[in-house]
Amino acid sequence: MNLLTKSHVCAHTSPMEESVSQSQSKLWPYVLSLFRVIVGALFVCHGAATVFGVLGGTGAGTAAPAGAWPGWWAGLIQLVSGALVALGLGTRIAALLGSGSMAYAYFSVHQVRLASPVAAGLLSVMLCQSGGCCCCSDGMGGAWKLLS
Repeated sequence: MNLLTKSHVCAHTSPMEESVSQSQSKLWPYVLSLFRVIVGALFVCHGAATVFGVLGGTGAGTAAPAGAWPGWWAGLIQLVSGALVALGLGTRIAALLGSGSMAYAYFSVHQVRLASPVAAGLLSVMLCQSGGCCCCSDGMGGAWKLLS
């Protein structure tokens, strides 16, 4: 016989804790959607800077030469995958591709210049990790999504 029933485990939960837990569970899908949209928008901005030269462009303030390997193609992957993640279309695959391109960018471009992650492309590290969260988390689409 199981002595630890739900009533025994939750016996010390106050009504305030239960209401906070219920409100958190109601808000969680919206928080996930907001996180996904922000991460997708950051991917789009980073990709647009590389591909089109907007928002400050690449390090030189311009766009990467069209078709240049790997910079232009990485920017295109980030632009497309960021839009897909922001919209909630194929979130896991798009986030995997986007975070993979950011990981490649960090290890092949940013870290080569400087050993410190903060000085050597913190945005790449953050987007790589955030994209990894989007592709590995169950239900990452949240409340506002087209497809996951």
